[in-house]
Amino acid sequence: MDEPELAPFDCVHLLQDRASIALESYDFCRLLEIFWAAVRIIQFLDEVDLSKISVDVDFKVSGKGVGVLEAPRGVLVHSYLVNRGCLERMRLLVATQFNNAYINLLLKDLAESHLENGLISEEGERLIGRCVRIFDPCLSCATH
Repeated sequence: MDEPELAPFDCVHLLQDRASIALESYDFCRLLEIFWAAVRIIQFLDEVDLSKISVDVDFKVSGKGVGVLEAPRGVLVHSYLVNRGCLERMRLLVATQFNNAYINLLLKDLAESHLENGLISEEGERLIGRCVRIFDPCLSCATH
């Protein structure tokens, strides 16, 4: 199989000069990582023959399963309850839930320490955005 052609990203040029790399460069690195992963997923999908994949469900089986995974944003906990082969309950605890109290405390401290005439300074706004992305890069765009 031929390698898919990678589209050039402007952010690659920003990362070539090590002296210009800053904390905000993390977003560019994540974007490149996501792009690379998408290319690999497309390659894997081309190799899978869905007609050869089957799943037999045993409707007599019941039980509970828990998974814990360390992800780039923090710990993910998944809990599943299966009743006679059917998923009865699923609970996902994501990193944002664990990090939320710390994010709020830090944001409050940053906002209070960067007040100028009752408004948050430009530097304060920048640091607040940086704080949110450091703890949870998905939070700034998330709808959950």
